[in-house]
Amino acid sequence: MSLCAHFPLCGGCQKRDIPYPQQLLEKETQFTQLFTSHFPDFAPLIQPILGCTLQDYFRNKMEFSFGGTDPSEPEQNLFLGLKKRGRFDAIIPLEHCYLHSPTTQDILATTAAFFAEKKITTWNYYTNEGTLRYLTVRHSKTTGEFLLILVVSQYAPCFQDWAQTLKTQFPQIKSIVVALQTTQSDTAYTDHTTVLLGEPFLEEELDGLTFRLSPYSFFQTNTHQAKVLYKTIESFANLNNTDTVLDLYCGTGTIGLYLARKAGKVIGVDENPHSIANAQKNAEINRLSNTLFLTENVKNFLKFNPVHADCIVIDPPRDGLAPKALKRVVERQANQVIYVSCNPKSLLRDLPVLLQGGYTLEAIQPVDMFPHSGHIEVVTKLILTHSLSHSR
Repeated sequence: MSLCAHFPLCGGCQKRDIPYPQQLLEKETQFTQLFTSHFPDFAPLIQPILGCTLQDYFRNKMEFSFGGTDPSEPEQNLFLGLKKRGRFDAIIPLEHCYLHSPTTQDILATTAAFFAEKKITTWNYYTNEGTLRYLTVRHSKTTGEFLLILVVSQYAPCFQDWAQTLKTQFPQIKSIVVALQTTQSDTAYTDHTTVLLGEPFLEEELDGLTFRLSPYSFFQTNTHQAKVLYKTIESFANLNNTDTVLDLYCGTGTIGLYLARKAGKVIGVDENPHSIANAQKNAEINRLSNTLFLTENVKNFLKFNPVHADCIVIDPPRDGLAPKALKRVVERQANQVIYVSCNPKSLLRDLPVLLQGGYTLEAIQPVDMFPHSGHIEVVTKLILTHSLSHSR
């Protein structure tokens, strides 16, 4: 483990000063204490946390902010960096970051130098003035290629020259996209994108599957550990070729496609049309014809589509499931539910509803996806032991 020169000011890492084995022990202990404070009888079901083989350069996506030369502070030098810990309006220049890729730092330095020479201003959160806002860097850990998203408040003629400069210096860059974000919101997401170079996607490979990712599509940030996570889900589900799987909040279809090799049919549901387009393309690329991916709100899908499911896989946002969506999951009465959570507190809020709906908790597996942070992923398996009609 390398101790970063920017620690502890940078918000990218919170535990980099702690040896990784100790980080794992702390995460496992904290999760166990939190979980058993709600469900003490389930303590024996909690498996030892699964750690990461790679603790540096493991992230496949990071968002960097432009700082320095803005209309209110013209004397500062332009730079790219990360937010200061606990601050949304302060940016730390980066000399080297151990989270993404060694090449990324060179891309950031070249970009900052280029726009400084062109005297392009950086965006100011308070005044909503300035041009350069963020640079999102996606890096395929299996192909080695890069996709860059330059987020700006307005277009500048030099953007095309910047893209060509980067491509010449870094031939592993596959695609460069410029994204127009004119609101005062501190977010890099926007639907207004223009391709400057290459094709607007990146491909990642995972355990024999190929996933095509568009600029804003979701994919597990830690590629290598995603394989560990998905193998855990596959093991918990224990599917056969007659089972129908309902993959809720499916994103680009990664979990559903992983399970489709064992299942009879997989139906994925997500309200993000870009993610569903990726999922459909990924099914085609991997020749998995036993899949169906739908652009729908999960809550509404469960209400109006009475499709039978032997297994329901849930991988919701950090806030967990909306109450009506959770209620309708229970009403579906699938033989088993695999709940994948990136927020244990949301999981603990949702679990009682599932348990009261006839399900029994069978296994709990914490997985560390983010070394040097306080975050973990948790996979839980619930099986239907008594139906709602019987309980009534």
